[in-house]
Amino acid sequence: MTELGANAITHTASATSTFTLAIDQAAGTVTITVTDAGGATTHPRIEHPDTGAQHGRGLELVAACAAKVVIHHTENHGHTVTAELGPAA
Repeated sequence: MTELGANAITHTASATSTFTLAIDQAAGTVTITVTDAGGATTHPRIEHPDTGAQHGRGLELVAACAAKVVIHHTENHGHTVTAELGPAA
């Protein structure tokens, strides 16, 4: 949750606005969804930075812990990132 929320605040207009966090639990799976306020000039993506890079590991770490990560584009250059934690689908 922290990484997804931090990304929304760091990379979008959510820093001066809001973002939405939803948590759902069903059938042994916890689903965490964050939707940012838009205004981004880049798109979230799972990266594999060099070992010396200071940034770019956040979604890679989320993906390593999650059974599934889905990124959807929304209006105003916004994004919804969903991570499913639990048994692999």
